[in-house]
Amino acid sequence: MSLLDTSSVTREVEQARANLSIWIRELAEETAAELGVSWRGARIAPQTLEAVVAEFRAAMLTRLPVRVSSRFCEQTIYLEPDDNVAFRFVHDSRHYFLRAGFETEPELLVASCHLARLRWAGYPPGSIEYIVFLLQ
Repeated sequence: MSLLDTSSVTREVEQARANLSIWIRELAEETAAELGVSWRGARIAPQTLEAVVAEFRAAMLTRLPVRVSSRFCEQTIYLEPDDNVAFRFVHDSRHYFLRAGFETEPELLVASCHLARLRWAGYPPGSIEYIVFLLQ
């Protein structure tokens, strides 16, 4: 008998992925409501801080959805590609809120916001959800 029951680990990881998918969809909806915008996945999306800020400002004025990248969303920690698009919306909104660029240090600031929100949602360091989230 193995010391590690892989089917149990697999079930726990799949449950964590499901929990993260629900969490990120809810966080995206909350963020969209705060800003008065929506989002949509797009093959072409803003790729610089200036473009992200302009995209969010335009969305607030026009009510058109914020474009976020839908590329490479098929295999992620989330259950569905749309969950990863929701994550990208949340991620881009943090760049917008913080006016944080895309270099390493500003990305770490944005990541720390995600981890704080994850802890606030009840997934502390050491939880399977926290560990799976760090894998992305």
